[in-house]
Amino acid sequence: MTYVDNELTEEAVPEIWGKLNEYDFGGGAENIDFVIYFDKPNKTCRILMDLYYPEDDFNVPEIDEIAEYYCPVFEDFYKRNKPY
Repeated sequence: MTYVDNELTEEAVPEIWGKLNEYDFGGGAENIDFVIYFDKPNKTCRILMDLYYPEDDFNVPEIDEIAEYYCPVFEDFYKRNKPY
């Protein structure tokens, strides 16, 4: 999943990075990693949320179901914790 933030600065990344990595987003993902990068020409910041599921789990939901669960949870958390 990708979240675009037009206001996040590079200086604020450590603060939000720590909060993202400490929060339990629930759901069925075995592991969640984040990648934050800046698109300087377009003046945007993108936060990628990578979700990992066990290889032997045959009950992994479809991508639409995953997004339906995680997008609102992530956006709500981010709005409450953004460092500006």
